[in-house]
Amino acid sequence: MTHSPATAPNAAPDDRRRRLLRAAGAAALAAPAITLGRKAWSAPPLKKLTFAWNQNAFCLTPIVVAQERGFFEKNGLK
Repeated sequence: MTHSPATAPNAAPDDRRRRLLRAAGAAALAAPAITLGRKAWSAPPLKKLTFAWNQNAFCLTPIVVAQERGFFEKNGLK
């Protein structure tokens, strides 16, 4: 006796398992989008940060680069 894939005795559990895996995958993909959207919506205002620095000091170059690339704004500093 042969069964087609649609009428096989264990077709129902496989279908349920596939539906469960699809739902779990969709939830796993949707969760970060929901949480990231919520975080962006409730972003606090930027905090003002003041540096005392010498423009000719080579050791302070990373501050200038970070400012030009928007590192401070990205991390909530003005």
